[in-house]
Amino acid sequence: MMKKPNCPIIAIEEHYWDRELAKHFTGPEAGRGNETDERLYDLGALRIKEMDEAGIDVQVLSHGAPSSQKLPIEIAATLTNTIAAGNTALDRIGGLDLTAVNFANTVRALDDLGSQLMLVDSRLGLIEQTSTNAALRDAAGSDVPIVGGTIYDPFLPYWLQGTDEGRDIAERSVAAIVGINGLEASIYGAFGIPVADVEGAFQTTMFTPVVPVDWYPVAVPLNVVRVCQWTWICSATHPGDFHPNAEGYGVIAAAYRAELGF
Repeated sequence: MMKKPNCPIIAIEEHYWDRELAKHFTGPEAGRGNETDERLYDLGALRIKEMDEAGIDVQVLSHGAPSSQKLPIEIAATLTNTIAAGNTALDRIGGLDLTAVNFANTVRALDDLGSQLMLVDSRLGLIEQTSTNAALRDAAGSDVPIVGGTIYDPFLPYWLQGTDEGRDIAERSVAAIVGINGLEASIYGAFGIPVADVEGAFQTTMFTPVVPVDWYPVAVPLNVVRVCQWTWICSATHPGDFHPNAEGYGVIAAAYRAELGF
């Protein structure tokens, strides 16, 4: 094991499962009833033990897929709020992101963009603290480049529902993503941290031109095509999975390479 640096080690984008939420998972997403499942469920002694063994001081957790994305709107908000309320005093564990991302919630989230940006601002304020105290640079070392990044818009495929409501969500989601990315860039920029333009690489704002495709009956906006092309979200094998595929990761890597000067 490497020698632990003289600063806290915080592991981000770690995962867990909540038993009440997992009861609603079906098919292959329902888990396998094995040791991995039990480790995902654990938020106590076992997790802390393994954190200690790995030299990790704090884990920032997100709920593992499919999380709450597929919950019916009738129970999504109530269930996730109940679970979150019960997880407020966990030792050395933070985050516990349970956000229900489905059609109706997306409308509400986009209508509430102002408060969402304030939430992002409060969380990204940690960057200001670490940059001001030089902890991030101390941890990385003087010769390690630090690059931030914008994000692409995973809500654009709502356009493919072919309804006015779906296309309205797609258009409003771009405004939300642009706002979040602008906020991120301003915080990074305040400390001289360059920002990889993933938003631009995915052509996120380009509803024109429209492009003929062989998988949809009419021409599709270029930004929607890019998200379908470079993530799993429109695929037959992983429908709804907004994570990048291999080609998409290549596009993202190229955006970071551009900032690094490679």
